[in-house]
Amino acid sequence: MLYNFKRNTEFYIVYGGNRYSLDVYPDVTFSQTFSEEGVAKKTLHSQNDNFDGAIITKAAPANFNFTIPLLDEEDFQIVFDLLVDYDVYNIKSFDLYADSDHGVYKLTTCVFESGAFTLDRNQPLALALSGTAKQLTRVGTHGAYTIPGTPVPRSTKRTLVLALRNKVTVGGSTLDYVKSITLELQNKIQWTPADTLQASLAVTGSSNTIYPNSYTLEGRILSWSITQYVTEDAYTAQQTWSTGSAITIQVGDKYPYTIDVNIPSAVYTNRTEPGDLISQTYDFRMLTNPTALSSVITYN
Repeated sequence: MLYNFKRNTEFYIVYGGNRYSLDVYPDVTFSQTFSEEGVAKKTLHSQNDNFDGAIITKAAPANFNFTIPLLDEEDFQIVFDLLVDYDVYNIKSFDLYADSDHGVYKLTTCVFESGAFTLDRNQPLALALSGTAKQLTRVGTHGAYTIPGTPVPRSTKRTLVLALRNKVTVGGSTLDYVKSITLELQNKIQWTPADTLQASLAVTGSSNTIYPNSYTLEGRILSWSITQYVTEDAYTAQQTWSTGSAITIQVGDKYPYTIDVNIPSAVYTNRTEPGDLISQTYDFRMLTNPTALSSVITYN
């Protein structure tokens, strides 16, 4: 008996005719479920048939999650671009492949719905991603199936970036003694179902299951939290809120910073958090609507 181990699985993004190899953390998952509808079988002439039947004609959008390190090299710039960029007023889609010990799995027409940047001090910078896709299939056998796309060469080095330096300003004032920073982009994706009465009647088995047809972007939210130690020489007003404040966040282990965020206008609330060391947390949300989000968040 031979098993497939997730730790041996290699992951690839295929976009624009190119194939990009990814380094992912062990938290990677992917799955897809089918929609089942119960059908009552009890009738006037069959009172003992207490167990309902079932009809399966369609599948829900597939789901996937994975986390990548934000390297000093540009190997994963494609992931960042697919998360933040538009393509004719919609989020760009791509295909994701998982090449395991014995099988190759494909997620077709993937879109990122969430990207969370982990920017904790003295920790490697990372980006946790989650999204949905049209269809999950097993497309071949390891070693016998060739993943499409022209391979994009990886850098000779793979350098993790620590959040040794950070610079945060709120309304022009610098925040000292920053403990942690989290930054998350949410893309509100709505999948259009392809099921109609005629299509449902044509389903005869799993081979012609109805999958979601297309997707639209219904909105975006850029939010973040900044936790700061409360000290005597870094005292700021606590339990406050503000609207229309300009925010800048720069994080990395050298200059120029690896992550550079420049928000013209944001709303924030400030809350006190007692602990071994008293801290306060700012929770922000961007108010502006930039033409290109890549002009607001830069991954160098």
